Amino acid sequence: MDPSIAELLPEYFDNLRADGNRISAWLEQEDFEKIARTAHQLKGSGGAYGFPQLSELGARLEQAALACDKAGATTLTVELNETLSKLGRIYTAK
Repeated sequence: MDPSIAELLPEYFDNLRADGNRISAWLEQEDFEKIARTAHQLKGSGGAYGFPQLSELGARLEQAALACDKAGATTLTVELNETLSKLGRIYTAK
């Protein structure tokens, strides 16, 4: 991994965890537009930072949100938050 990117990972994962919390709140409000927009950003940033599993989750979550599929979006949000937790522990350990 590029050292310059490695330096950015703690903040990147902090921001993603905050996004995961916001997505959970938006699910309760059924604000699928905000979920889709944030998931689309995740899809792009995951690829840019070298985390294809985040890009794939972002793409699937975006599609669920665009379809207003609350059950699917909920399942994917749980998966996203679990993945972020695991990756965050690996890539932000000091």
